[in-house]
Amino acid sequence: MKIEQLLNLKVGDTFELQGAKWTVKEACQYNWDDGETSVEFKINSKDGDAYLEIEDDDEYSLNFSVDITGEDIDPRISIDDLEDEEVLAELYYADTNYFLENIDEGEFVDISGLDAPMRFTNYSYLYDDLFVNIVVWEDDTIDFSAGYEINMDEITNLGMEDDIV
Repeated sequence: MKIEQLLNLKVGDTFELQGAKWTVKEACQYNWDDGETSVEFKINSKDGDAYLEIEDDDEYSLNFSVDITGEDIDPRISIDDLEDEEVLAELYYADTNYFLENIDEGEFVDISGLDAPMRFTNYSYLYDDLFVNIVVWEDDTIDFSAGYEINMDEITNLGMEDDIV
């Protein structure tokens, strides 16, 4: 599988990952203030929704993640915790300590055309190849996700919607 195939995924395309068949439901792009971009696909399988993100930081990396709730994180995080000059340097999730790696800002663009562009700040907490992301949107809502980096060869049986008759 080539990275170009993944970058060209469209709503309705399918692939297999981790023994499950996934269908692309939405596509968006993150235009980071440092000039980098990443593409994220909301995907769905019989087990629920997840996200496949392709980052372009001089070389491509792929991340798989799912939404989590703020209640799953210790300590519980509010908007006030992220506006202080001393942002939380460490958090605990799913029996693991994660450490603040980056704070990045940018603009979210819904390629699928469902939502208007929106500014955000992303707080990335890492432990090895695992991550927890906390995204604060310009309307002061917060999204939480957790995931890990995957290898491109883990994605198989790519079926482009245009190929399906």
